[in-house]
Amino acid sequence: AFFDDPEASRSTHIPPRDRSAHDRRCGYSRERGREFLELHPRAACAAAALAKADGPAAAALQAVAECAEACHAVAVAVLEELAAEGGEGGEGGAAL
Repeated sequence: AFFDDPEASRSTHIPPRDRSAHDRRCGYSRERGREFLELHPRAACAAAALAKADGPAAAALQAVAECAEACHAVAVAVLEELAAEGGEGGEGGAAL
């Protein structure tokens, strides 16, 4: 529904001046041959994008943020497990 709703995608569009900030940009981007919704939850733009969005845009951005946080939590758990295994006679073992 988000990509089919011109108003939702327009309300979250990444401004031209921010397009080159690949790791700090948040919002909807349409380029030649593709369109995508990009959100960097730990970047300052994420809170601003979530605050100004409504309707389908808000739901899409919230889902992306929750998915990113879940992936981050899994990645941290895996890295902590690897660090713990490294401390059992292997190299490493440094805490994260």
